[in-house]
Amino acid sequence: MNESILTRTPEKPITIEKPLDSIEKEKHLDVSSLIKEKNCYFIHTIQVTKDINVSINNKSLDTQKLSTENKLDILYGANPTISASTLRPHTQDGHFFGQFGVVIAQGEIISAGESDEGTIAQSLTERAIIGGPKNAKLDVDKAIDREHVGKGRSYNEIVLKSPEMCGGFMKLSKDSYLGMATSYEEEEIDYGSGGGIVKNKIGVIDMANNKREGINFDAYFSTLVEMQKRGRVFIMDVNNELHPIRKIDEKTRRVEFSPVVFSPSDVVENYGEDYKTNNYLKQEMVDRLPSNGVSLQ
Repeated sequence: MNESILTRTPEKPITIEKPLDSIEKEKHLDVSSLIKEKNCYFIHTIQVTKDINVSINNKSLDTQKLSTENKLDILYGANPTISASTLRPHTQDGHFFGQFGVVIAQGEIISAGESDEGTIAQSLTERAIIGGPKNAKLDVDKAIDREHVGKGRSYNEIVLKSPEMCGGFMKLSKDSYLGMATSYEEEEIDYGSGGGIVKNKIGVIDMANNKREGINFDAYFSTLVEMQKRGRVFIMDVNNELHPIRKIDEKTRRVEFSPVVFSPSDVVENYGEDYKTNNYLKQEMVDRLPSNGVSLQ
């Protein structure tokens, strides 16, 4: 009599395990893992004014001719291979020129250098790396854990594949017009019965233009608005710490940000399905690039 299929002992499924060295290799090149392990932000700066020409670093696109909206659409929508830097809170870690950038939550490291490696974009997914990729665990550790000599800030260069953005940021510095336009106000939050009233100091940036002083925040303010359309927006303070922007008033140009620090671990933990740029929005951003005169070929 034939054995019943209902009583037959099921065959043990075959599992193919990855070698340990392969798992370790993936871990030391994985951005999310490194953010938590090294307690650092991965960031990529963008130019929102014509003050600095960095188009020499890109053979596939003349970035000098791209609008801020174009640049954000490419970063958020097309996820190109980019050069990034790491910032550890309360260190002298610096970044490439620019007061604006994006915070990266996911991606894969192709190469890691302790300083500017001079890589050049050849296409949307390829960057020329002098001497070839540096992607051994020691290379990555040295690039992120580097020590600084003197009081100045310096930046590293990490080439990333398939980066996913957690949000955009604006950097504050004490000696800039933005720093001088920043103040702190006390507010009270009533948590109701049992919770009591909690006092907080919120950061406030007055980005209204001041003709008398010759200050024009148009490019800066419009960049924050464009970033907010794509997701989270942050202030990066002088200590290399992120603070969520909670309100952008387009009429008064008043920007409010939280005193609470959004840590590197928060970047990973809060970057779930609810916070990812959905596929529809990604495709929408890529689709409008050609109509704006931008070719990704």
